[in-house]
Amino acid sequence: MVLEANKTLYEKKSRQAKELSQYYSWKNVSNQTEKIYKSLVKTR
Repeated sequence: MVLEANKTLYEKKSRQAKELSQYYSWKNVSNQTEKIYKSLVKTR
């Protein structure tokens, strides 16, 4: 596999995966959903 053969690429992709997993954590998703919901409720 390419990532196994290329340590630099492997490390880069590992960092990217970690960043994405933190962004899409349930805590962040729920906070964003709540923020949108509250903004919609205020406008009605």
